Amino acid sequence: MEIKNFFHHPPIFLFAEEQNLLARAQELATTWGIPMGDVVDISQAKTDHHFFLLYTPERLELHRYAPSSLERCPVYVQFISEKEKKRVQQAGRKQEPLARAAALSGNTRPHILDATPGFGRDAFLLATLGCHLHLVERSPVVASLLADGLARAKHGPTWTKEAVERMRLTCADARQHLTLNHEKIDVVYLDPMYPERKKTALVKKEMRWLRDLVGTDADAEDLLHIALQRAANRVVVKRPQVAPPLPGPQPNFAIHAPNTRFDIYLSPLLKGTTILKEAKPRSKSKPWGQSPRPLFF
Repeated sequence: MEIKNFFHHPPIFLFAEEQNLLARAQELATTWGIPMGDVVDISQAKTDHHFFLLYTPERLELHRYAPSSLERCPVYVQFISEKEKKRVQQAGRKQEPLARAAALSGNTRPHILDATPGFGRDAFLLATLGCHLHLVERSPVVASLLADGLARAKHGPTWTKEAVERMRLTCADARQHLTLNHEKIDVVYLDPMYPERKKTALVKKEMRWLRDLVGTDADAEDLLHIALQRAANRVVVKRPQVAPPLPGPQPNFAIHAPNTRFDIYLSPLLKGTTILKEAKPRSKSKPWGQSPRPLFF
């Protein structure tokens, strides 16, 4: 199968906030293949570059030049926060839709490959529930931010340290990784970039920046087909409630959350699984998010 390159990364430079951080910033730039900026004055970087990375004494940050002061606030990966702690606690008190979609039950904790990790929030939640996660991120910029967040979480409270010990990160195209590597994979998790939403509130800034940075995942259909050949149990695709499934095979069933739907594609490798049929467009009168009897696992 020929793998076409749909990914076009805009030029991103890495800067050090302080002179004594230059050596470490250079190490990061070399590790991730990100060019170092050639200016020392950060204020100049903020006007000369649409996106850029800034290495500070606290963390690695993604910055964006914009007229709005809110838009100029940096984005970074943060697993040690009250927001994440609350999300983990809520997931532990009830049947978390994401956990059910990923086939967690009883003492079963599948090995999961997250082929579109983004800033890693879903992967981190699954790791706190005991799963082993392999994050395969093709953007060096996003991968560097993820690596920084994971490294800082190792120095956090026990619950974050235990979670990130079950997470590993690879910077690669997930299609090629799934094709060329033969690691054990029970579940492949896909969270392709959502289509632009119209007549709704603004998407969270982090997601808007991520979309502008990495694009709209035009290769999601290819990735789904490859994932189905490698997942021993299932492929999970996260979608907005009102969005149709990805083009290609029809999901076997779906698990619904308030604003999200998890489409479940059972692996053809499972004994007794029927061959997946091509999805048929649903009529406008019955959008995908409003099925009268949603199927639950």
